[in-house]
Amino acid sequence: MLRATVALLNVAVAYAPGAAVLEGLSFDAEAKARAHDRYRHVHIPKIAGTAFRGMAETLLPHGSTLATAEKCYCTKPALDGAAPVITFVRAPVAHVVSQFMMCKYSTWGRTHADAPPLDEDDAAGLARWLARATSDPGAETCYDPLNMQTRYLTCRNERFSRSFNPRDGHLRVPGYDGMLADASARLAAFHFVGVAELYHESACVFEYWILGKVRHGCDCEHRRFPISKAARSHKRHAVPPYNGSSFPTAAILPLVDLDHELYAVGFARFLELVGHVEARSKVKVLCPGAIPEAARAALARTARGAAVLADAAGGARDPGGADLLPTRGAPPPPVAPACDFAGAPAG
Repeated sequence: MLRATVALLNVAVAYAPGAAVLEGLSFDAEAKARAHDRYRHVHIPKIAGTAFRGMAETLLPHGSTLATAEKCYCTKPALDGAAPVITFVRAPVAHVVSQFMMCKYSTWGRTHADAPPLDEDDAAGLARWLARATSDPGAETCYDPLNMQTRYLTCRNERFSRSFNPRDGHLRVPGYDGMLADASARLAAFHFVGVAELYHESACVFEYWILGKVRHGCDCEHRRFPISKAARSHKRHAVPPYNGSSFPTAAILPLVDLDHELYAVGFARFLELVGHVEARSKVKVLCPGAIPEAARAALARTARGAAVLADAAGGARDPGGADLLPTRGAPPPPVAPACDFAGAPAG
């Protein structure tokens, strides 16, 4: 019956393929008392979105829903002041490599006429793909790697489209002066920001938000995954395992200058949430040495990121106020700046 309800919701709401309105499966009384009726997940492609959906469906109580879609934050019908906003950030170089591998190997990627050839070496194919993105802006039909994370927080659309829509953020859209400032301010105000490189710790923070407690596995001194295997499944989309460090990165960096700045903002927001949970649960969620090299390298590329990394290494975190991780009965603080749809595409 529950799956039928979810299916009906998907038909009723004009989401693009792959989007969903998921209803929580948990009957946990504490979750029911704490959780909002609705949540919104801004699913930036290739940033832990499928794994998060599984986790959220397992932890959210029956009756709470998660609207999740690979759509611009500023998609007019998706804006809901009563729904806390959720997203994840990812180290930009690894994010671009993941986009390329998805375009090359996935069934969806292979539907595009410009999909990278399967018989081409991955590193050579990535170099060619990046060269085209640089020399022929807007040529890509799968993903455009130019500052995708910043793009998703600043692109605009007046409506949902049930089919693939290039204005939804997958592909390049016109930028504007101040887009990094707008994206940064919104991300800093989102009610939950997870970090793909610290997915375990992000899951612990989300679990505390919903349940009001953390399990023993969230103690970074006794680390093990706190949620079920089904909830943390990683969908590979037919992409084979690969070593991200084996790819050349020099050609990627000019395409993700804004995303490196934004990653520092998202990481700082995540650390605020970690401090909030640690202060209230008395559990050390993030140990100073736990930050992976990919995250350290990404943070080190900007002055703000370097400062964030130094704060994280110090281990001292601000416990934050009551408006962090707002629970039922506490309206989520508004996200600013508000979306301006003057001149936005109609669909």
